[in-house]
Amino acid sequence: AAKHNPSDYVRSLPLPVGQIIPDDCPHEALIKMYDAKEVDAEQLRPAWSAGDPTAAVVPPGLCQLTDEFTDCMLEERTWVTDDSFVVRFGLPDATKPLNLSTCACILAGHKDDVRPYTPISTNALTGSFELLVKAYPNGALSQRLATMEVDEAMPFKHIKFNVKTQYPFSAKKVGMLAGGTGITPMLQALHAMLGSPDDETEVSLVYGSKTSEGILA
Repeated sequence: AAKHNPSDYVRSLPLPVGQIIPDDCPHEALIKMYDAKEVDAEQLRPAWSAGDPTAAVVPPGLCQLTDEFTDCMLEERTWVTDDSFVVRFGLPDATKPLNLSTCACILAGHKDDVRPYTPISTNALTGSFELLVKAYPNGALSQRLATMEVDEAMPFKHIKFNVKTQYPFSAKKVGMLAGGTGITPMLQALHAMLGSPDDETEVSLVYGSKTSEGILA
C-alpha cells in the first residue's frame, strides 16, 4: 500500500541513524522525494531533542520510584547515533510524573549489574521517563537496554544517596564539563536553571565527543 501513498512510501525509505522525516514535512517535499525515490537530507530532523528548557522542579522525597526495585515497561527506543539511544519507560502510576528532584538520578538493575542513570525528561512528562544511554560492547545493562523488546520490564529504584546538590543552586556562575552521555546530569540542571525566568545564573558548558556525529545534545 505504501507505494500508492507518497507519505507512507517516503517514510519507509532507509534513513540515517538518528534522523527522521518530521510529521510537519511539507507535502510538496514528500512528493519530490517520492518521485526521486530517495530522501532529501534537508528535510530530515534529529530523532531526539532535549527540547525547550523546562523547569518542573520538585523537592526530594516525592519520586514515584522507591528504594525497592520496581518493574517499568519499555515503551519506546530511539537510536540517536550508532551506539547511543533514548529509551522511554512507563511509570507505575501513569497519571503522575516521575517527580525526581534536581539534581538526582535513579538506578537500573539487570541480574547482578546496577547502574545509575539521570533521566533526560523532566517532571513535566506524565506517566513515563526517558533515559539517554550509550551501548557498550561489554556492558551487560546497556546491552540489555539496547536489545530488550517494547513491553518488556526493567527494574528501577531511587535511593536517598542518589539525591545530590539541589536546585536552586547558590552559585551565581556554574561551569559544566561533560563528554558523551555525561551530558545527562547537565541537561537536568540546565532545564531547571534555563527554564526558570527569574534565574540569573551564568552557565558555561564544555562538551566533548569523539566525533561530530556522536554529539548527543
